[in-house]
Amino acid sequence: MKRILAALAAVVLIAGPATADTYPIIGKVGETYTKAGGAPTFGEPRSAEVKSTVSSTNGYGQPFTKGYVFWSRIGAQTFVCPKGPNLAKVSNERDALAASGFRPGVLYRTAKLCDANTLDKLVVSSVLKGGTILDLRTGSVCKEPTFPGVKNVRTSIPSHADYARYVTGSTERKAFTAALRVLANSPGPILLHCTAGKDRTGWTVAILLHVLGASDATVKAEYFRTKDGSTSRWNAGNAAVAKVGGWDAYIAQLLTTAEIQQLRNRYL
Repeated sequence: MKRILAALAAVVLIAGPATADTYPIIGKVGETYTKAGGAPTFGEPRSAEVKSTVSSTNGYGQPFTKGYVFWSRIGAQTFVCPKGPNLAKVSNERDALAASGFRPGVLYRTAKLCDANTLDKLVVSSVLKGGTILDLRTGSVCKEPTFPGVKNVRTSIPSHADYARYVTGSTERKAFTAALRVLANSPGPILLHCTAGKDRTGWTVAILLHVLGASDATVKAEYFRTKDGSTSRWNAGNAAVAKVGGWDAYIAQLLTTAEIQQLRNRYL
């Protein structure tokens, strides 16, 4: 028995530090994690290290309770919630919920991903492994790049950026309902984007935050974290919401009670 226990201990030491959930922190991710602060900074691992390959280049990442650690020979990065990954060629990137006090690491938001470079693609593939990218764009748009291990879904929302019509237009309501259903039913982490990551993405996140019970001030603060957020559009959208009876009434036009609960179960 002593020999068996000694052998098991040796395996753990070779693999690197592990938690009670037996997720080892190994290799270059382990080195990056240690140099950046280790457990006091990032917390404990939520799952094992994941590997992604883009253009024959490998990337390695691991989620922790407080953040994420990524390493590749072309670059390394770490981020601690509520911050999200840093992408060189993609704007408005961040965790869509964590800064508002909700679950980190389950929903990210960006602008279009068409210009993502190899490192960006590796980071996105690592963070979203087993998850989904939800593209809200319409018509003839730049082609979405491929992210290994990540599913791409398109749910088109009209691109006019008229927030009042987001509330009153039947086509718009149907489109936002479809997007919210994707958010409710897709497994794993999700990245949500449109073109600038501002209007369609911003309004979808606003609806979700209200579903989760966020205050008006919290939802507004998240909207204006986005570069070039529009005060006039935001106010017009909220005025239209008030005319239909407030956010609860507006959301009830989009989703059933069961769907609302499904979103709460998924993101709270």
